[in-house]
Amino acid sequence: MPDDGVSSVLRSVTEWLNDSSCTPPISEPLTAIENCQSRFVNADIQGGQLSKKRKRAPSPMSTMSDPIMRSPPKSSSSTTSSRSRSPVKRIRKAAVNIPKEMREDLERHPVARRNLNQVTWQEDHRHSLSEIRDFWIKVQSIEEAATICSKEGRSEDSWSDDVVLEIIRLALSWSGLRNKVMLANLKSVGVDQPALLPMRNLHRVVPNKIDYGLRLQPDAEEEVMIENVLRNMSDELPSISQSAVPMLRKRALFYNLEIKKPYGNKDPVPQLGVWSIAGLTKLSNLARESHKKIGETTMLEDPEVPVLPSWSVEGHRWQFYLGRRCSSAETVIQGPFWNYDTSSVVEIIFIVNTLCEIHRWGNTTFRKWLLTVISGLQTD
Repeated sequence: MPDDGVSSVLRSVTEWLNDSSCTPPISEPLTAIENCQSRFVNADIQGGQLSKKRKRAPSPMSTMSDPIMRSPPKSSSSTTSSRSRSPVKRIRKAAVNIPKEMREDLERHPVARRNLNQVTWQEDHRHSLSEIRDFWIKVQSIEEAATICSKEGRSEDSWSDDVVLEIIRLALSWSGLRNKVMLANLKSVGVDQPALLPMRNLHRVVPNKIDYGLRLQPDAEEEVMIENVLRNMSDELPSISQSAVPMLRKRALFYNLEIKKPYGNKDPVPQLGVWSIAGLTKLSNLARESHKKIGETTMLEDPEVPVLPSWSVEGHRWQFYLGRRCSSAETVIQGPFWNYDTSSVVEIIFIVNTLCEIHRWGNTTFRKWLLTVISGLQTD
């Protein structure tokens, strides 16, 4: 069942960071990496908002293992108001919309019929009867696979292949955005630009890899614009994402997903957090260069960047987070905003709907922001 986040508190990352391996101390001046000193803040939320009970923020030179901190004070600038926007409200609303043609099947289902109190029966959904029938069959198949994985204690890879990937593929198909946004397997991909990584005691934190991400697929015109930007980058590994591997250098990631075996002792949130910091730092760097290119003076505030959604999946449980860059010295991971459970066919539909809405947000809001930045980076 969804969790409104009224009293949700995220796990501490201090222990993980203390055990993390780090690169040798950096040699470049700290001013050269201003945008790369973000601390990973595990923030509790209350009703989807940052809690006001967090401790006072330490100075930007503090270590990553500092306790939970208060967000920077809000200003009246458009940057702050724009930065605070997120897809959470629209996702929460879209998640519970189910085509009315599925009502009879769900009400006949021995378990699903008990969990329909939150459902909004949708009339204008633009899906044909055959599409709805295929969707319902696929949802039941996923629920059966999840049940088998749980009962037989199957591996993380089995959960990934038989449940998680099937849900993501179903969402890509159901959203109609299969050619606009694409799944990226990140299991063998690392953050290959060290300056994007967060710091702890003047050391770069070495990130673990994550499982999957979703990336924007540019059209022909957008790809030409991105290639023009890459040609003029001074980076050793030019890319618009946190990795310069071929599948990502011209494809921006707009959400991350990490899978863990249920009842394990590994917390997926730190991995998602470090990847989110790297991604948000890269976006901030691109935005700053774009502003400079079009003749704007250097901004006192950190450039405006979108939020980055993330999912952690542990067995049946799916949890949704948002990475938010508050300043060059602080990135907050908010959540979980809600929990879903794949032992329920209704909640599998909620997960698919949530993913669909994230896909739409990525293809509209995130894409528009990115293209505005890329346009500002064009050379004559």
